[in-house]
Order: sequence, then C-alpha cells, then structure tokens
Amino acid sequence: MGSRLRFYFALLVLVFAMGCEGKFDADPFEAFGVTLIAPADSEVCNVSLLDSGDLSVQFQWAVDGTFGGDFTLTYTNTVTGNTETLIVQGGQQSANLTLEPGVRYTWNVSAISNGDIITAENDFVTVTPGLQNTSHPPYLSDITITSQGGGAFLLDYLAIDPDLDPIVYDVFLDTQNPPVAQIEGNSSVTQVQVNLSPSSLYYIRVVAKDGTGNETSASRSYTTP
Repeated sequence: MGSRLRFYFALLVLVFAMGCEGKFDADPFEAFGVTLIAPADSEVCNVSLLDSGDLSVQFQWAVDGTFGGDFTLTYTNTVTGNTETLIVQGGQQSANLTLEPGVRYTWNVSAISNGDIITAENDFVTVTPGLQNTSHPPYLSDITITSQGGGAFLLDYLAIDPDLDPIVYDVFLDTQNPPVAQIEGNSSVTQVQVNLSPSSLYYIRVVAKDGTGNETSASRSYTTP
C-alpha cells in the first residue's frame, strides 16, 4: 500500500509540473546591459544655454535586454570633485542635467536587476563648452602606457578644449624626474610609440596647449617589466 501511495504521489507531482509548464511569465527584470550613448565620450557636448548662464545637457543610454525599473545617472564634476546622482524612473533612457560651462564631467548609468547592480562598462567623459568671450585651458586625460611587445610601448593621451581651440602637445620622456628629454613638440598626435629598456623607471610628462596660450600638463612614472 505504501508503494502504491508513493507512486500516485509521484504521478500527481509530474502532472502538476507539466500543467504549470509555460504558465509563468519571464522575469521583467531579466539580466541586461547598459550602453552609454550621449554625450559622446571624450568630446565637447551639445548644450542649450539657460537664462541662468548654466547649460542644459541631454544624457541618453540604451539597454540590451528587458528592464522597466529605475536607472541611476551618476555624474562627477572633475574640477570640484563633486559627485551627484539622479534617479530616472519608469525605465526612461534619457535625462536632462544642468551643468556649468567649460567644465569636464564623467558620467555613468546603473540599475539594480535581480539584486545585481548593472553598470555600463566604462565611464564616459564629456566637456561642456565655454561661454563666448571666455577662454579655458584644455582638459588633459591621464597618460596610459600599453606594452606592444619587443620593448615597444604605446603612450596614449587626449585633451579636450571647451572652446574648441586646436590643441598641440609636447611630450617628455626621461629616466630623471622631472623629464627633460622631449620626444614630441607642438604635435597634434595623441599616441606615441617608444622603445624602453626592461626593468627601468621612466618619467613621462605631456603638455597640452591651445591656440590662445592656455596649457595643461599631466605626468606619471612607469616601470617596465
């Protein structure tokens, strides 16, 4: 009798499972990815001028997947270091922010899905344009160094000018600090390939200059493997 009861119980569970198949809707908050769209990365953004003298900037992003919840737009004024957040509700994939003119910002978008925080892979950098009759120095990125193999290394850097002035670069590379050996002068290139000795400490300095006499510099050290 016990065996027969177990058989009927197992059969009942099987019928219930078959009857429920396809009855449950997919999770509306299934895994997805966030892609930042605008303002474009490492460019001066498009803006609308407000009566206050500040600028209105539209931020846009997209999702790869299904998501109807709230997004968090995080943006940082790199001049003051102040970080702020804006909650964008209802799955909306754009928002307008009021920003200061002539300032560099970093931004990203995130959301919580099934307890996981989903964030765009990399922060975007945007620079708001300067107002007329003003002059701003260019904003210079950090210097990155990538091994190309065989003792060759690629130096990367990029400056953005809020006034859209043309930019040229001076690049210094040396084993002494500060570096005095100049490898590029008044050059428009933003990448330089160099050959470096192994197990050596180098110092790099990049100076970005615009057409009105403003300049900005960035420095770093690097020890080769």
